[in-house]
Amino acid sequence: MTTPDPAPRDPPDTLPFRQHHAFLIGIDHYQHLSPLRTAVADARRLEEVLKTQQHFRVHPPLLDATRADILALLQTTLPREVGHDDRVLFYFAGHGIPADGEDGPEGYLVPVDADGADLSTFIPMADLQRALNQLPCRHLLLILDCCFSGAFRWSTLHRAIGTLMPKKIYKERFDRFIQDPAWQVITSAAYDQKAMDVLNGQATGERGTAGLSGDAAAHSPFALALFDGLAGMADARTDREGDGVITATELYAYVRDRVEPQTLASGQGRRQTPGFFPLQRHDKGEFIFLDPNNRLNLSPIPRRSPYMGLASFNEDDRLLFYGRDRVIQDLRARCEGSRLLVVSGASGTGKSSVVKAGLLPVLRAAGFEILPVIRPGVHPMKVLDEVLNTVGAADAPTKAVLVIDQFEELITRCTDERERLLFLSTLRQLIDGDGRIHPLILTVRADFEPQFTTSVLKAHWLAGRCTVPPFSLEELREVIELPMIQEVLIFDPPQLVDDMLAEVVQSPGAMPLLSYALNELYEAYRSSGRVDRALRRDDYQRLGGVMGALRTKADALLADMDPAQQDTMRKIMLRMVSVEGDLASKRVAMEDLVFSADENTRVQQVVERLIDARLIVRGENYIEPAHDALVRAWKTLHEWIHAVGKDRLILGAKMNAAALEFRKTGDTDYLWNSNPDLVLLAPALKQPTHWFNAMEAAFIRSSVDRKKARARVGWSVAGVVGVSLLGLTGWAWVEKGHAETEAVRAETEAGRARAKTEEAEAEKARSVRSLFSSMKLYLREAKPGSVCVPPGCRPDDATAGDGAPWMSISRIPAVVPRYGDGAEVSRDFVVAREYGRGHVLAYAHDGVLNDAELKPESDNLRFGENALRWLVPAGVPSGCPDKTTILFWPGTYLPATSVRAMRGVIQRHGWSFVETGSDVLGADLRCAAVLWYASDWEPPPDFAVRHVPLIAQFVREGGGLLVGGLGWSQAQYQPGQRYAANDLGVPFGFQFTLDYFESDGRKPIPLDPGGSPKR
Repeated sequence: MTTPDPAPRDPPDTLPFRQHHAFLIGIDHYQHLSPLRTAVADARRLEEVLKTQQHFRVHPPLLDATRADILALLQTTLPREVGHDDRVLFYFAGHGIPADGEDGPEGYLVPVDADGADLSTFIPMADLQRALNQLPCRHLLLILDCCFSGAFRWSTLHRAIGTLMPKKIYKERFDRFIQDPAWQVITSAAYDQKAMDVLNGQATGERGTAGLSGDAAAHSPFALALFDGLAGMADARTDREGDGVITATELYAYVRDRVEPQTLASGQGRRQTPGFFPLQRHDKGEFIFLDPNNRLNLSPIPRRSPYMGLASFNEDDRLLFYGRDRVIQDLRARCEGSRLLVVSGASGTGKSSVVKAGLLPVLRAAGFEILPVIRPGVHPMKVLDEVLNTVGAADAPTKAVLVIDQFEELITRCTDERERLLFLSTLRQLIDGDGRIHPLILTVRADFEPQFTTSVLKAHWLAGRCTVPPFSLEELREVIELPMIQEVLIFDPPQLVDDMLAEVVQSPGAMPLLSYALNELYEAYRSSGRVDRALRRDDYQRLGGVMGALRTKADALLADMDPAQQDTMRKIMLRMVSVEGDLASKRVAMEDLVFSADENTRVQQVVERLIDARLIVRGENYIEPAHDALVRAWKTLHEWIHAVGKDRLILGAKMNAAALEFRKTGDTDYLWNSNPDLVLLAPALKQPTHWFNAMEAAFIRSSVDRKKARARVGWSVAGVVGVSLLGLTGWAWVEKGHAETEAVRAETEAGRARAKTEEAEAEKARSVRSLFSSMKLYLREAKPGSVCVPPGCRPDDATAGDGAPWMSISRIPAVVPRYGDGAEVSRDFVVAREYGRGHVLAYAHDGVLNDAELKPESDNLRFGENALRWLVPAGVPSGCPDKTTILFWPGTYLPATSVRAMRGVIQRHGWSFVETGSDVLGADLRCAAVLWYASDWEPPPDFAVRHVPLIAQFVREGGGLLVGGLGWSQAQYQPGQRYAANDLGVPFGFQFTLDYFESDGRKPIPLDPGGSPKR
């Protein structure tokens, strides 16, 4: 028996419908089939719940209904009773049966008089669907509690809804749920649930009550969960109390989470999986019940963007955090058995957000104490000690959770090796200790992991490691749509969601860019003054789409500044980038942004504008990019980095640490007067565009002055010694000394000359490599090859030109699998050298600059642009038009029609693009600046003896040569034939090898910086 339900806190007219209809069917006593025990009792109990708790008008239930009874209900009673402003709940409890149809499973409802030998005596679920679809009502909920009820889904021809329900329902969303059509179905079982009985060759189900006792045994597990859900248990708790609303989605989720584990635990080895999907007339509405125990408690929409932009989610943002349920469940399970949890992933995968806004709220709800989240920073032991001082005793009733976010800062920001080791050792003691901290959670960029897996944390690290996977398509859809649904917004047109998904689904690290674009799209709506709550496609296109929104905002901000402010912005941004490993953001102390008096004023102005644009964030004494995405996606910043050089930026960071110690202590031992790297930084200080702050500039000057002073002292000592020797030995010893001194001086000068030459060559190599560092080159389908240069290999008959060294610009890393016959020859992917007065650059896949290989996030075009910038000579040959001409020798798989994007780059520089060939090459080279040679598999017969010498002479006299080749591919498709690109390489000393390497077309080609110049 049931106990009286408490009076509802809200009257039935809270929901604006004329009538709330409920039509119930329950069948136990089948005339020709096995009887059921609970269906009639379930229908009667549901009648009571709907009347007393939900204030429905429950029409007399059809108990043990015949086929005629059910058809009369569908064809006569429903059309007569249901009006436009009504809503309907239709419930069936009884036998269900599946059968194979033309388009998938077909389900049937079984009336009490059904004949097992005649399917025509059953009620096809498709007929039920058609009858309900004729009703004029705006809201309808169909509940089927029968075996194989999931087969009803195939009659709807609609995709499943899943559980796309916002975490919080605001008043405006509640109103939309009521106003929009809601036609939804909850089924008690899947379409393919196994059953015990057999009927006319078809399986028939038995609504189980196994594992139940007492009053519960009178109802099916599904029905019991349904009753409790409607009684208020399905009201999702977002704060201390529910919001008073039970949506159909919440009701389904509650029933599913009750029924599935209960049936699995019944001991019969059978799973019962409820289902949820829409009917054809469903459109954004929700069938609503009111919680009989809670008042309607709905807040108005907060006036804020539902998207975070570049900021990571914190625990307070949990209501807006979507798309990571499977990861959160996995992390929660791992917390049970691991004292250390390492959450690893590439930048942009949302490691910090899933921990702070996903896992921490779950752990807090489970009773864990959550300590303040920390980052290592410059002094990791200080921040660790501060948070550990707040931890209770080891026997405290709750365990404390400590999160160390962005663990890679231990490498990128802490320069004290001893403090690093102490920090790691302390963490090991926490893990092995008394259990006060359980678990310790670290988030770390995957590219920094190798530096920790060999530390004192090694064993725990490997055991507790969890990689954050890329978002699935459905998870990305949740990220876009659920905040929009929650905040009562729409996309106009709805297909805009698919446009955004198409941009990011193949780019695992693009999530920050998607979040930023969504936030900018909302800001565009907010600033428009519109009240339609629509995020529009024209605004999206104006922003530049997902991949262009951040770049567009940063470029627009830069363009709006005067030249002095632009230079200040360049200095600020260069200090906020870490170039060790993949490009990443870096926190910068405000004291590091002290320059001259005039510039300090500009610094404050630029910082404020960057903050207002939401490109950077400000802490108590620091600023930092809002996300790594800014430094990865903004190509202007990449150009600034390349102009300085990654090696100089790394060197500058090391120098900054020394300068800071020198300023603190005044100890001249910190000066770099004896550091050979001083010669790299001192010349840069003389450039007006240097990026050093006041402290660093003073440090460099002091180091230079000390070096000069020590050199003067050295020569003075040498002079005194020389005078003494003269006084003691006489003229013979003087003559001998002169000879020896001259010999030493000659040897010293020769050594200096060699060192200067080697340094010049190394500097030249660094300068060239800086043009191509950090580039992300993509090949969608093809595999990258390699090019070989001396001394590793030498093409047949090659003289290696004039002996100038080759420079390895980028290489395939040793860990990348290699394919090809025979032994590996080379892993160089891009090489370059001087040749006479000109230059040569070769790259081991001509497809890199093919239009078909370009992606919005790729740097392929920038690679081609920088290659041409390096190759183009300073002037034009005498007697030629004042125009820089780029000649293009088309390749077999790279015709001129496939390089339209590069032609656009060439034209933007004001250069000319001219296609050349065997008959006109000699004349074309006369006034050309660069020859771009693609991989020609069908060259003229005299190419090696006629055209190659012309090209070699052209480069020797100052021209540039850009060569794209692919030796392994030509060898596979034209075995035994000479490769023209290798014939071209003979005078210059390069050849394309038969090696090729593994590459994922969804990711950049794996490339490392090249090594030292090759002789």
